[in-house]
Amino acid sequence: MSDFFRKAERFFLNIIILFIIFLASFQVIMKNDTAFQKLKDIESSIRTVFSENKLTEVINYIEEDEEGYIIIDLMQDYSLPQVWLVKKGERIANFSKGIVTLTVKSGDLLVLDCRFFEGPLWFEITDIS
Repeated sequence: MSDFFRKAERFFLNIIILFIIFLASFQVIMKNDTAFQKLKDIESSIRTVFSENKLTEVINYIEEDEEGYIIIDLMQDYSLPQVWLVKKGERIANFSKGIVTLTVKSGDLLVLDCRFFEGPLWFEITDIS
């Protein structure tokens, strides 16, 4: 019976030693940038193989160009024609009435241009579709 325990002890010690060697070598590999990039490339290729169906669903969703609207309200009771809403680098609407309604498509980038007003402003998106 003690012979069995000795063999089991050696077996587990060998596994632990191999595991420690594996961890140390993995740490050395991860410090090397080229090896790290190769591991990342392998990981991404494996992920695309296992999730090809999900990838096509995401691409199909992105291709749909939905149009909606957004309403942005200036929370102060100001009429500020010098504050603009910029869409794709162009000034689209100003806050001369204190509220802006704008049609948007998916992927549009909206920016508030407040550089001509020297105080804190608070905006609220009151409705979106």
